[in-house]
Formats: sequence, structure tokens, C-alpha cells
Amino acid sequence: CFTSTHLDLVAENRTAEVDELIDLSKQSAYPLILCGDLTASPDSKEMKTLQTEFVFPCVVNCPLTFPSDGPKSTIDYILSNPAASKLLHVLSYNAIQNIQASDHLPLMGYYSKQGS
Repeated sequence: CFTSTHLDLVAENRTAEVDELIDLSKQSAYPLILCGDLTASPDSKEMKTLQTEFVFPCVVNCPLTFPSDGPKSTIDYILSNPAASKLLHVLSYNAIQNIQASDHLPLMGYYSKQGS
């Protein structure tokens, strides 16, 4: 199952949204890949909370995604819940450079089935 999101700029709202995403993952009967603009750096409180349920393909040296015309921060991610992490292995995870279709660079993740 794939889902995307764009978390709020207000930290209080973002915290509530993170809690909802964790609940969604825990209630899902399916592997879940979560993609989107999470509006928070990898070391933020919100990302640390998400790490209690989701697997991040990076914790340090994550691809810089914002702003697209000179990326200086990481606020976009592709995450997997425990069920998806048991099935899929991240082969690569990168920001696609030199594309300005948005104010964020797009991410691309390549995965293989575990055991393949």
C-alpha cells in the first residue's frame, strides 16, 4: 500500500499528524510505504517519533530536497512500516537533481524484494 502526505508547517499540528500516521500504520493489514513532504528535518522531534513505527532509508546524510533551486535541507522522505520493511530492501534512495517542477526535489527509491 502506498500513501503520500504533506505535513503542516505548525509544529503542534505536525505532531498530531505524525500520531495519526503511526496509528494508520499500526492498523494497516498491509505493508505501507509513506512518501511526502514531512516538513521536518531528520533529527526533529516529529521524525524521531515516526522512527518508532517507520523505517527510514537514512538517518544521517539524507538527500537534500528543499529548496529545489539549491537544496539545503531534508524535509521529504520515503518511509516504510515494519511489514513493508520485512518484504522490501532499499537498494538506493536519492533526490533527483536539476528538476524544478516544484519547490522541492523529487525523491526516487529503488527497492528489491527481501531474499531476492
